[in-house]
Amino acid sequence: MESHARALTAVACLWLCVVARYNWTAGWVAKPKEYKWTEQPINLGYILDLLNRVHAHEIMVDGAFNGDPHPGNIMLMPDGRVGLIDYGQVKRIPLKARLDIARLVVALARGTKDDVIDCYTKHLNVRTKCVAPHGWLQPRRGGS
Repeated sequence: MESHARALTAVACLWLCVVARYNWTAGWVAKPKEYKWTEQPINLGYILDLLNRVHAHEIMVDGAFNGDPHPGNIMLMPDGRVGLIDYGQVKRIPLKARLDIARLVVALARGTKDDVIDCYTKHLNVRTKCVAPHGWLQPRRGGS
């Protein structure tokens, strides 16, 4: 029962964000939306999984994604569908970058620490203070 109450609270907060955002933007010109409470439980795990899959598809397959994915841009429709709005900040990702990201995901899931470091340094060209050019972690100087 407690998890059900938390899920309803999360939905209520999400919907309040959506309504508030709409009323402060389009609500000035169009008819403002009313907040409507519902006792219908939602499957928050399913919705989060769906959002992760949609954004992964946008990045890895479509090569573009919404650069502003916050709760105010997610709408829970009355029929149970999830709607995504406000694609004003879209970033395109070239195929090579998508392949490099895929290599990193595979290395994180199946590889060793050295595989992950190789992906960062050789494919994604990430450089930090603690990673040497050859990919090994350098000890920190002057402390822990």
